[in-house]
Amino acid sequence: MNFKMAVFLLLISLSDLSHALYGGKSLPVGSQSSAIVTLHLADASYPEYDEFCTGVLVSANKVLTTGHCIAVMGTEVYEKWSIFSYEPNLLKIKIAGVKYQVADVNIAPSYAEAVGYAGEDLAVITLRKAVKGVKPIKIASRGSLKAGSPVTMIARGQVASTKILAVKNYSGNTVIFTDGAKAGICEGDSGGALLIKIGNEQMLAGILSAQGEGCERRTGVSIFPRLF
Repeated sequence: MNFKMAVFLLLISLSDLSHALYGGKSLPVGSQSSAIVTLHLADASYPEYDEFCTGVLVSANKVLTTGHCIAVMGTEVYEKWSIFSYEPNLLKIKIAGVKYQVADVNIAPSYAEAVGYAGEDLAVITLRKAVKGVKPIKIASRGSLKAGSPVTMIARGQVASTKILAVKNYSGNTVIFTDGAKAGICEGDSGGALLIKIGNEQMLAGILSAQGEGCERRTGVSIFPRLF
Protein backbone atom coordinates (compact mmCIF):
# COMPACT_ATOMS: atom_id res chain seq x y z
CA MET A 1 0.00 0.00 0.00
CA ASN A 2 1.55 3.32 -1.04
CA PHE A 3 1.44 6.71 0.68
CA LYS A 4 -1.57 7.85 -1.36
CA MET A 5 -3.75 4.95 -0.25
CA ALA A 6 -2.68 5.31 3.37
CA VAL A 7 -3.62 8.99 3.36
CA PHE A 8 -7.09 8.34 1.93
CA LEU A 9 -7.72 5.60 4.47
CA LEU A 10 -6.97 8.10 7.22
CA LEU A 11 -8.89 11.01 5.73
CA ILE A 12 -12.16 9.51 4.61
CA SER A 13 -14.82 7.33 6.15
CA LEU A 14 -17.21 6.32 3.41
CA SER A 15 -19.88 5.29 5.87
CA ASP A 16 -20.03 8.83 7.34
CA LEU A 17 -22.60 10.79 5.32
CA SER A 18 -23.20 13.43 8.01
CA HIS A 19 -21.70 16.19 5.86
CA ALA A 20 -22.80 17.66 2.55
CA LEU A 21 -21.66 20.45 0.24
CA TYR A 22 -21.51 23.57 2.38
CA GLY A 23 -22.89 26.83 1.07
CA GLY A 24 -25.30 24.89 -1.12
CA LYS A 25 -29.00 24.23 -1.45
CA SER A 26 -31.25 21.35 -2.43
CA LEU A 27 -30.92 20.32 -6.06
CA PRO A 28 -34.08 20.73 -8.15
CA VAL A 29 -35.21 17.55 -9.86
CA GLY A 30 -34.39 17.66 -13.56
CA SER A 31 -32.75 15.92 -16.49
CA GLN A 32 -29.24 17.07 -15.58
CA SER A 33 -29.53 16.12 -11.92
CA SER A 34 -30.54 12.62 -13.02
CA ALA A 35 -27.05 12.18 -14.51
CA ILE A 36 -25.51 12.64 -11.03
CA VAL A 37 -25.78 9.08 -9.76
CA THR A 38 -25.04 7.10 -6.59
CA LEU A 39 -22.83 4.06 -5.98
CA HIS A 40 -24.18 1.15 -3.94
CA LEU A 41 -22.61 -1.95 -2.46
CA ALA A 42 -24.63 -4.92 -3.72
CA ASP A 43 -23.88 -7.09 -0.71
CA ALA A 44 -26.65 -7.73 1.82
CA SER A 45 -24.03 -8.62 4.44
CA TYR A 46 -23.08 -4.94 4.70
CA PRO A 47 -26.28 -2.86 4.65
CA GLU A 48 -24.49 0.07 6.31
CA TYR A 49 -22.49 0.56 3.10
CA ASP A 50 -25.48 0.49 0.73
CA GLU A 51 -24.89 4.00 -0.63
CA PHE A 52 -21.29 5.11 -0.37
CA CYS A 53 -20.32 7.58 -3.10
CA THR A 54 -21.48 9.70 -6.01
CA GLY A 55 -20.76 9.35 -9.73
CA VAL A 56 -21.50 11.08 -13.03
CA LEU A 57 -23.07 9.49 -16.09
CA VAL A 58 -20.85 10.58 -19.02
CA SER A 59 -22.16 8.24 -21.72
CA ALA A 60 -25.07 5.83 -22.08
CA ASN A 61 -23.18 3.08 -20.21
CA LYS A 62 -20.26 4.76 -18.41
CA VAL A 63 -20.03 6.45 -15.03
CA LEU A 64 -17.10 8.42 -13.62
CA THR A 65 -16.27 8.55 -9.92
CA THR A 66 -13.13 8.94 -7.82
CA GLY A 67 -10.59 6.15 -7.62
CA HIS A 68 -10.55 6.38 -3.83
CA CYS A 69 -14.32 5.78 -3.62
CA ILE A 70 -13.70 2.38 -5.21
CA ALA A 71 -10.37 1.57 -3.56
CA VAL A 72 -11.24 2.63 -0.02
CA MET A 73 -14.58 0.80 -0.02
CA GLY A 74 -12.90 -2.39 -1.22
CA THR A 75 -10.25 -2.08 1.47
CA GLU A 76 -12.65 -1.13 4.24
CA VAL A 77 -15.08 -3.98 3.61
CA TYR A 78 -13.10 -6.73 1.86
CA GLU A 79 -9.50 -5.77 2.72
CA LYS A 80 -8.69 -5.66 -1.00
CA TRP A 81 -8.67 -2.29 -2.72
CA SER A 82 -8.98 -3.71 -6.25
CA ILE A 83 -11.76 -6.22 -5.55
CA PHE A 84 -14.40 -4.40 -7.63
CA SER A 85 -12.21 -4.68 -10.73
CA TYR A 86 -12.44 -8.47 -10.38
CA GLU A 87 -15.95 -8.68 -8.93
CA PRO A 88 -17.95 -5.80 -10.46
CA ASN A 89 -21.15 -7.62 -9.51
CA LEU A 90 -20.59 -6.32 -5.97
CA LEU A 91 -21.53 -2.83 -7.17
CA LYS A 92 -24.74 -1.29 -8.46
CA ILE A 93 -25.30 2.21 -9.80
CA LYS A 94 -28.55 4.02 -9.04
CA ILE A 95 -29.67 6.30 -11.86
CA ALA A 96 -33.04 8.09 -11.79
CA GLY A 97 -34.33 5.66 -9.18
CA VAL A 98 -33.20 2.49 -11.00
CA LYS A 99 -30.24 0.35 -9.94
CA TYR A 100 -28.06 -0.86 -12.81
CA GLN A 101 -25.68 -3.81 -12.77
CA VAL A 102 -21.98 -3.17 -13.36
CA ALA A 103 -19.98 -4.94 -16.06
CA ASP A 104 -16.52 -3.50 -15.42
CA VAL A 105 -14.61 -1.19 -13.05
CA ASN A 106 -11.30 0.43 -14.00
CA ILE A 107 -9.32 2.61 -11.63
CA ALA A 108 -6.87 4.98 -13.34
CA PRO A 109 -3.46 3.22 -13.48
CA SER A 110 -1.60 6.17 -11.96
CA TYR A 111 -3.91 6.24 -8.92
CA ALA A 112 -2.02 3.50 -7.07
CA GLU A 113 1.35 4.16 -8.68
CA ALA A 114 1.84 7.89 -8.11
CA VAL A 115 2.06 9.97 -4.95
CA GLY A 116 -0.23 12.88 -4.10
CA TYR A 117 -1.95 14.77 -6.93
CA ALA A 118 0.24 13.04 -9.53
CA GLY A 119 -2.04 10.03 -9.07
CA GLU A 120 -5.22 10.41 -11.13
CA ASP A 121 -8.02 9.93 -8.60
CA LEU A 122 -10.57 8.60 -11.08
CA ALA A 123 -12.39 5.39 -11.90
CA VAL A 124 -14.56 4.42 -14.87
CA ILE A 125 -17.54 2.15 -14.27
CA THR A 126 -19.09 0.40 -17.28
CA LEU A 127 -22.72 -0.65 -16.94
CA ARG A 128 -24.12 -3.94 -18.25
CA LYS A 129 -26.74 -2.10 -20.28
CA ALA A 130 -27.15 1.40 -21.64
CA VAL A 131 -29.21 3.92 -19.71
CA LYS A 132 -32.25 5.31 -21.52
CA GLY A 133 -34.13 8.48 -20.71
CA VAL A 134 -31.24 10.21 -18.90
CA LYS A 135 -28.96 12.60 -20.77
CA PRO A 136 -25.26 12.04 -19.99
CA ILE A 137 -23.08 15.03 -19.14
CA LYS A 138 -20.46 15.90 -21.74
CA ILE A 139 -16.85 16.47 -20.65
CA ALA A 140 -15.51 20.01 -21.14
CA SER A 141 -12.21 20.59 -22.91
CA ARG A 142 -9.10 21.12 -20.79
CA GLY A 143 -8.61 24.51 -22.43
CA SER A 144 -11.98 25.79 -21.20
CA LEU A 145 -10.89 25.60 -17.54
CA LYS A 146 -9.62 29.01 -16.44
CA ALA A 147 -8.96 30.57 -13.04
CA GLY A 148 -11.87 32.83 -12.12
CA SER A 149 -14.46 30.92 -14.15
CA PRO A 150 -17.75 30.28 -12.32
CA VAL A 151 -18.51 26.61 -11.68
CA THR A 152 -21.22 24.53 -10.02
CA MET A 153 -20.71 21.60 -7.65
CA ILE A 154 -23.32 18.83 -7.33
CA ALA A 155 -23.21 15.97 -4.84
CA ARG A 156 -25.75 14.05 -2.73
CA GLY A 157 -28.75 16.15 -3.68
CA GLN A 158 -26.99 19.45 -3.02
CA VAL A 159 -25.81 22.14 -5.44
CA ALA A 160 -23.38 24.96 -4.70
CA SER A 161 -21.84 27.73 -6.78
CA THR A 162 -18.20 28.77 -6.62
CA LYS A 163 -15.34 29.63 -8.99
CA ILE A 164 -12.11 28.06 -10.15
CA LEU A 165 -9.20 29.23 -8.01
CA ALA A 166 -6.43 27.53 -10.00
CA VAL A 167 -5.83 24.80 -12.56
CA LYS A 168 -2.59 22.88 -12.03
CA ASN A 169 -0.80 20.02 -13.74
CA TYR A 170 0.82 17.17 -11.83
CA SER A 171 2.66 14.75 -14.10
CA GLY A 172 -0.04 15.10 -16.75
CA ASN A 173 -2.90 14.95 -14.24
CA THR A 174 -5.02 18.12 -14.22
CA VAL A 175 -6.28 19.19 -10.78
CA ILE A 176 -8.79 22.01 -10.34
CA PHE A 177 -8.84 23.93 -7.07
CA THR A 178 -12.03 25.83 -6.27
CA ASP A 179 -12.60 28.86 -4.06
CA GLY A 180 -13.91 27.51 -0.77
CA ALA A 181 -14.64 30.84 0.90
CA LYS A 182 -18.43 30.49 0.65
CA ALA A 183 -19.06 27.02 -0.77
CA GLY A 184 -17.10 23.81 -1.03
CA ILE A 185 -16.64 20.07 -0.71
CA CYS A 186 -17.16 17.92 2.38
CA GLU A 187 -16.18 14.34 3.13
CA GLY A 188 -18.73 12.04 1.50
CA ASP A 189 -19.08 14.33 -1.53
CA SER A 190 -16.40 12.47 -3.50
CA GLY A 191 -17.45 11.44 -6.99
CA GLY A 192 -19.76 14.42 -7.42
CA ALA A 193 -19.71 16.74 -10.43
CA LEU A 194 -17.95 20.03 -11.03
CA LEU A 195 -19.82 21.71 -13.89
CA ILE A 196 -18.84 24.64 -16.08
CA LYS A 197 -21.14 26.46 -18.50
CA ILE A 198 -19.90 26.40 -22.09
CA GLY A 199 -22.25 28.36 -24.33
CA ASN A 200 -25.73 27.26 -23.27
CA GLU A 201 -24.63 23.87 -21.94
CA GLN A 202 -23.38 22.76 -18.54
CA MET A 203 -20.40 20.45 -19.07
CA LEU A 204 -18.27 18.33 -16.75
CA ALA A 205 -15.12 20.16 -15.63
CA GLY A 206 -14.07 17.65 -12.97
CA ILE A 207 -14.94 14.98 -10.43
CA LEU A 208 -15.11 16.18 -6.80
CA SER A 209 -12.44 14.64 -4.57
CA ALA A 210 -12.70 15.29 -0.81
CA GLN A 211 -9.18 15.75 0.55
CA GLY A 212 -9.77 15.88 4.30
CA GLU A 213 -12.10 15.26 7.23
CA GLY A 214 -15.18 17.44 7.57
CA CYS A 215 -15.47 20.24 5.00
CA GLU A 216 -12.77 21.98 2.97
CA ARG A 217 -13.26 25.54 4.17
CA ARG A 218 -10.51 27.09 2.05
CA THR A 219 -10.45 25.14 -1.20
CA GLY A 220 -12.04 22.15 -2.88
CA VAL A 221 -10.45 19.79 -5.35
CA SER A 222 -11.69 18.30 -8.62
CA ILE A 223 -9.85 15.94 -10.95
CA PHE A 224 -10.21 16.64 -14.67
CA PRO A 225 -11.28 13.39 -16.39
CA ARG A 226 -8.82 12.50 -19.15
CA LEU A 227 -9.60 8.79 -19.31
CA PHE A 228 -11.58 9.05 -22.57
